[in-house]
Amino acid sequence: MKIIKILLLIGTLYSQATIDGIPKSFIYDTNNRLDKIVLPEVDIDQLLIEDSNVEPGTPFRYGNIFEVNYNLNNSGTWEILEDGSKLWRLEIKSEGAYSIGIEYDYFHIPDNSEFYVYDIDAENIFGAYSSHNNQSDYLFSTPLVKGDVIILEYYEPFNAEFEGQIYLSEVIHDYKDIMNFFENENNNQRICATNTHGGGQLCPEAEPYEMVVNATSWLDMGGFICSGSMVNNTSYDLSKYYMTAWHCTNGDNPSTFRFYFNYGAYSCSSDNGTAGSSLYGSQLLATSNGMDADWTLLKITQNIPDNVWDSWEVFFAGWNRSTENPVVSCAIHHPNGSPKRINFDDDMAYSASWNQGDPGTHWRVFWDNGGTQGGSSGCPLYDENFRLVGVLSGGPDLPCGDTGSYDLYGKFDRAWNDVKQWLDPGDTGAMFIDGTYDGSLIIEGCTDPNAENYDLDANIDDGSCFYGLADIYFGDVSLSNMSIISFNSAEIAQFEFTVTDNQNLISLTNASGGMAEDNDFIVTVSDEGLVIGTSISGNTIPIGESILTNIGYSFENSGTTEICITNQRFFDINGNEILVPGNSCSTIELDIELSNENLQKNLNFEIQNIYPNPFNPNVNFDLQIIDSDLVEINVYDLHGKKVYEIFSGYLNSGIHSFNWEAANFPTGIYILSSTSNNFVSNQKVLLMK
Repeated sequence: MKIIKILLLIGTLYSQATIDGIPKSFIYDTNNRLDKIVLPEVDIDQLLIEDSNVEPGTPFRYGNIFEVNYNLNNSGTWEILEDGSKLWRLEIKSEGAYSIGIEYDYFHIPDNSEFYVYDIDAENIFGAYSSHNNQSDYLFSTPLVKGDVIILEYYEPFNAEFEGQIYLSEVIHDYKDIMNFFENENNNQRICATNTHGGGQLCPEAEPYEMVVNATSWLDMGGFICSGSMVNNTSYDLSKYYMTAWHCTNGDNPSTFRFYFNYGAYSCSSDNGTAGSSLYGSQLLATSNGMDADWTLLKITQNIPDNVWDSWEVFFAGWNRSTENPVVSCAIHHPNGSPKRINFDDDMAYSASWNQGDPGTHWRVFWDNGGTQGGSSGCPLYDENFRLVGVLSGGPDLPCGDTGSYDLYGKFDRAWNDVKQWLDPGDTGAMFIDGTYDGSLIIEGCTDPNAENYDLDANIDDGSCFYGLADIYFGDVSLSNMSIISFNSAEIAQFEFTVTDNQNLISLTNASGGMAEDNDFIVTVSDEGLVIGTSISGNTIPIGESILTNIGYSFENSGTTEICITNQRFFDINGNEILVPGNSCSTIELDIELSNENLQKNLNFEIQNIYPNPFNPNVNFDLQIIDSDLVEINVYDLHGKKVYEIFSGYLNSGIHSFNWEAANFPTGIYILSSTSNNFVSNQKVLLMK
């Protein structure tokens, strides 16, 4: 049973470049003896005091580092297995740690050997690490393992080419639950940026930024964290270049850095998530050697198969080295080590300096939405074309949204002369390039062959596809009614538009007739002028030119006003959007005296006094009827499907009160529809649970 459990749990936290395998102690009969090392107690309170007083431009610390000297010869327990192979194990405990990480200053093992790290309950297992993980500098690191006990296990086959060498140099005690293993027991909160992922899917706010979201990763320097981004070069050769801030890497050995990709939240509203995929080891290519302008270019050195890299969907971001003030779009980062977050802006960045240093080294950004925290340092800043223009140094530690809150990003152009040999190896002189997933040039456009504007050359869909054309405009306009004409090249399954008037004289009252009514559409109007049409039966409005519907309206004052049709959205039977090229306007003269008769007719039959709206689970409303008549009152969903009958029968003139109890219905918008032989009245209500 134990082996079955392990097989199910291997790799639940990360994907990484390892070989398949199960720790041999789970398979072979062993003596179960383990050399156990207990590290000194960690003064958490003192560490937190130190963290609260760090200088600006200091990377976010999550771990206490124990410098150690444990190896296969001076620590752990060896035993000989029945086939002559050897097994070494060591247990390390650091009381109270949320997780434990290990760095190695010498790691070199022979072919067919295996190395694992796992927690005491064998729920989180990393490995098998093999000779494929040997580096030219012999340095190595393994990911954080949940809990305050970690077990290391090394298997060496009989007649191995040489004896393996594994030397532990640092044990990292995680005192902030940086991987959210325990649901943020020690989280500092105030993470005000927006989640990029939820349950493995992009959150709606992040969808337009998908490519650059996939470029950003969490950088673990061993007890300290920052953010950073993969960057493209003019050769589009997928060289693993990575940009972050100088203050994140200063004084550390990049060979032991670990890069976590695809660290996203469990849901779009969650603070917790899974760490995704990891790589270790890097080479320092170039750096600013100071806060002016605070940048570092690394190259990730771990080699992994192309299919593994592709499966992670890592994007290599484009860049812009122009000195002109960029219009900012977003920044993507890991504040406090949280799952990946995004900030938004639509303003121009300003040139600034860091802490009264050299002028013009940084971009100053005032966020429209979101903010940064420790762990965000080094994150990429993108312009309106999604090209990297800077990396984060920091900003004032103010609550999100407070006046004066801003961030300073070291300018990418300040790094250019030092990084161009890698990012422009062909010396093309390019001022900017776009990013890539697979080494191909990104061409945005409509990628659906079924769309009217299909672009054969496009390889990234930009959401511009449309599936037919429609034009709507005013037909006859009277003192109480206006006809809406449709000319469409595709069948219409759903539509919406807004009728506005620049003097705010008119109020829409109802919709009736036309091709919408002929094809069993329900058309609703709102006080704000929104008109929505949905099919009851699944019918569509056929191709051609005809009256779409008639819109009734009332007014309280005489005068001249311009009415316009705006915000048009039309959809075909497959839910594809039909392109509407522009707005239509008309000028009308309103006369109270002439319209009284028509206005009275409009008031003869009306759903009114809806309360509450939104509602849960009961909504109350009145139906005013002047002339006694047979009446039906039904509830429809936005797909035009009748979901409930409230009333059917004869009503005398007067005001009648009704109630809908919707406890068994899901959250959503519904349409209250009342019909008689001569009139229709529709109103929208919102059920919120």
